[in-house]
Amino acid sequence: MNKNQKQLIKHISAAIRGNKINTELNKDIDWELLVEEADAHDVKALLYSSLYNCQHIDNIDDSVLNMLKKTTLLTAIHQIQHIEQVKRVFMEFNANKIPVIILKGLVVRELYPKPELRTMSDSDILIYREDIDKVKSLLLQLGYSEAETTPAHIRFDHKKYLPIEVHWTLADERYIWNMSDFENKIWQNAMEFKIGEVSVLSLSVEDLLFHLCLHMAVHTVSSGFGLRQLCDLVLLVEKKGAIIDWDYFCEKLKKNGLYKFTTTIFIVCNELFGMNIPQKLNTNNITQASIKLLIEDIFSGGIFGKRNLARMYGNELVNMTEHNSEDYYKHLNSFIDIIFPSIDNLPPKYSYAQKHKILLPIAWMHHFIAGVFNEQYSFLQKIKFFLFSVKISQKRSKLIKWLEL
Repeated sequence: MNKNQKQLIKHISAAIRGNKINTELNKDIDWELLVEEADAHDVKALLYSSLYNCQHIDNIDDSVLNMLKKTTLLTAIHQIQHIEQVKRVFMEFNANKIPVIILKGLVVRELYPKPELRTMSDSDILIYREDIDKVKSLLLQLGYSEAETTPAHIRFDHKKYLPIEVHWTLADERYIWNMSDFENKIWQNAMEFKIGEVSVLSLSVEDLLFHLCLHMAVHTVSSGFGLRQLCDLVLLVEKKGAIIDWDYFCEKLKKNGLYKFTTTIFIVCNELFGMNIPQKLNTNNITQASIKLLIEDIFSGGIFGKRNLARMYGNELVNMTEHNSEDYYKHLNSFIDIIFPSIDNLPPKYSYAQKHKILLPIAWMHHFIAGVFNEQYSFLQKIKFFLFSVKISQKRSKLIKWLEL
């Protein structure tokens, strides 16, 4: 970590616990870069809440503070509006006797000193598979539209409010196997939970903790995750750790192949946020080098592991390369496949090459030039993409392989 990242950790660590930082702020900090780092992890509101409680903020430019203040205010308003909307949705669910379990952010936000500063980009809920049609019909009546379907969920968008992701399973066989036992007991273990005056269900504390770790594992394989997910884990362990059945939790990790990954995550939370590691977790086989590599991956990827163009294509290369190989040349070949795709993988606008295979080289050139002159990214960003994406892919494959994902 660099000094700006260390300072950011210090601030959000204080913010999630409602503490004050009494030491004078480091005069060598580049606050524009620090704010950029906070933005990449969607924790600017937490940063400002910590700065607001600081005794010494003379080293920060007023324009930076004013920008953070405005962002935090807008964030709080937006999140409050979102919660009011999901309450209305859940009231309709209850009225139509549709059971629902709320997931992730809707639950863990209540652990924060100021829940409205824990940002959410959507709301995740779990329903029974047989209720999918009823839920779809109800959400369409409430002004939502079906936007995306995967093997595990449907996302519903709204013109005024944040999306709702409707899950009928928490397992995704593309990434994690042997989930049937966990799935079978979710509803049996669920607990009553209130959002304001509206009653819904939440996962049990052990299942919630497992799901947070599962979610980070899936994101580690597909793209990456950021600091906000670690904050959720820290608060859940610190505030609910005394009632967690750690034997049950560890058994689930081992059964689903997540023990090494989760143990490493707990060590990272200890190193960054000072979270105590439960004695039931065996940390003896975790090397310092792997911890450093994971921390580097978390910072470089941002909240969803897609911080820049090189990172995004690096993620794609990881998923294209067989068995998460660390072989540089296999990653290079995957990179070439992206730049010069086969006929079957060409985008629709190059259909002329599919009709006349002799035109494939022209389609490749067309595809390459379109990428080079795409105005969405600067020329410098594209140069970085060419230089770093293969290397990023190689490093991420090494990490994923080591974490046994």
